[in-house]
Amino acid sequence: IFSLLQTPKEDEVILMPGTMFEVVSNPLNHKGGLNIIHLKEINDDDDDHEELSGSANPSK
Repeated sequence: IFSLLQTPKEDEVILMPGTMFEVVSNPLNHKGGLNIIHLKEINDDDDDHEELSGSANPSK
């Protein structure tokens, strides 16, 4: 997809539908509304994760 990128300096990754992640750290809040969240990819074989339901609501 590199030739289709609007910002060629960015490294982009396409995720398959159903890809699951676990949040491993609290968000880093930067000026301008940018939040960075560290994630770890998990799969159905991982026994140490909880299934999450509903939507995530950011703290105000």
